[in-house]
Amino acid sequence: MKPAKEFLQRYPLPSHFKPDDLDLLAAFMETYSTYCCLNAVHETYHKLIGRIDAKWDKRLEKQANRLQEMIRQYEK
Repeated sequence: MKPAKEFLQRYPLPSHFKPDDLDLLAAFMETYSTYCCLNAVHETYHKLIGRIDAKWDKRLEKQANRLQEMIRQYEK
């Protein structure tokens, strides 16, 4: 099993998250699999968001916004 999937099973996200939200977060975490905790992923995420260019398509922007909201919910 991939590290992010294992992490999400051990430390489940709030129940209101939809399965595709979990898949999106797992995919994001797998991309940065050298990090083993959400804080490091969170830091990297904010660095990544800082680089999103206005020319990128709306789909990427929407996914980035969903990730940002997921992390905000998780931190509560």
